[in-house]
Amino acid sequence: MKFHRLLVSLTCLLLLAVFSATAQEDDPPFSINYDDRDPIIEHGAWDAWDARFVSVGAVFFHDGQFHMFRNGYPDWPTPSGIAYHVSDDGINWTQVGEEPIISGETMHRVFDVDTALVYSGLVNEDGTWMLYFQAFVPDDSEIPGGVILATAADPTGEWTIREEMVIVPDGADSWDVGAIGAPSVLVVDGEYRMYYHGGNGTGISVATSDDGISWTKYDDPTTTDVLYANSDPIFMPAEDENAWDYSLIYDPTVVLTPDGFVMAYSANPGVASHGLAISEDGMTFERLQDEPLFNKRDMRPIRDFWLVRMAYHDERYFFYAEINNRGGTDIFMDTIDGLLTQ
Repeated sequence: MKFHRLLVSLTCLLLLAVFSATAQEDDPPFSINYDDRDPIIEHGAWDAWDARFVSVGAVFFHDGQFHMFRNGYPDWPTPSGIAYHVSDDGINWTQVGEEPIISGETMHRVFDVDTALVYSGLVNEDGTWMLYFQAFVPDDSEIPGGVILATAADPTGEWTIREEMVIVPDGADSWDVGAIGAPSVLVVDGEYRMYYHGGNGTGISVATSDDGISWTKYDDPTTTDVLYANSDPIFMPAEDENAWDYSLIYDPTVVLTPDGFVMAYSANPGVASHGLAISEDGMTFERLQDEPLFNKRDMRPIRDFWLVRMAYHDERYFFYAEINNRGGTDIFMDTIDGLLTQ
């Protein structure tokens, strides 16, 4: 009997070793797993301003600290408040004050939209804090689904919301009809760049600006299709219908690192996923790997994720995702250490 048990145990160990080796061979070079971690920020109590949903909108490193501006709202679609958090390591966060620094009602008084979510932020050369929001509007709305800008001299001070959107879709016949989605803004050699998805996720493009306010969309003069009359995507869904990012791509977030321009983006050809693309010039992006960095299948059943944002500091990539949890959504994170190109 003891010999039989020993034989069974050895067989199980051998099978486990073979399975592990096979799994390692099949694993993509870079992957993350939010499900192994507790949320870093949770939604509020039932009667709070962020009672059900929270998501990272903007996260970046500045002046020796990580800064996060995150969305919070009790239902969808309703006006979203913005909370401000700080961190020394990008993992453990402290909210500054109990109330939102920008209330949903404040944004709603300026723009009559269903909701506006912050997606990106930075501090410019003169010390002005800048937050970029995507406006979510009904399909029958006359208000364009463009980008809203809020500025402040101090993140905990008074924020000024510009009364005109800084960039809007081209029109009914354009590839970006409906929305300039998920703006991701950074400054490169004094030039502002905004990466965004157009419309319903038909592609990702970039616009440039001298001041972060007036924007010029990328326009390829060689394209003649009416869809691309005024602007063009620089990154498209995969053409292979078996690819994880076939059909539509959306929610780009771009950081400039020693690896070059690194873009995390999402896709949903049946299973929500996100992956990585890389570029030397910030215009021509190549997929870093054929497999997604993360997808919904990696989570426990009956879970989903939405907004994903990425940050970079000191040879570490930080990935933050809004994932449904406990009757609402919380913010989860994971990291990749080291450079992607070594």
